[in-house]
Amino acid sequence: MKRFKNVLVIADEASMSDAVTARAAWLARSNGARLTFLDIIDANPGELAKLFSALPGRRAAQVEEDVVTFHKARLDKLVAPLIEEGLKVEALVLSGTAFIEAIRQVQRQGHDLLLKGAY
Repeated sequence: MKRFKNVLVIADEASMSDAVTARAAWLARSNGARLTFLDIIDANPGELAKLFSALPGRRAAQVEEDVVTFHKARLDKLVAPLIEEGLKVEALVLSGTAFIEAIRQVQRQGHDLLLKGAY
């Protein structure tokens, strides 16, 4: 019986490991599931820009964009081998309080399993 169809993997730097990635890939293969790797920046949208508001011009907003771009590039590198394998994988970066954003993502997209590595 194929139990899981839509798996969310919390892919923050602190808890992400090869073991979590391997388990997620195995589950996706075994169940024909879609994977979403989620990294959450621990700041509300616009909050980083406010912290750097003393910087001249648009530099504050640019710093926030650079942080999001960095996190997205890390996730894209992580999921690239899974995509090449033919798995259905999405990489997503959100900002906010980690556990709240994870819950919101589950509610929005109807994930039926959440994986997160241990620290």
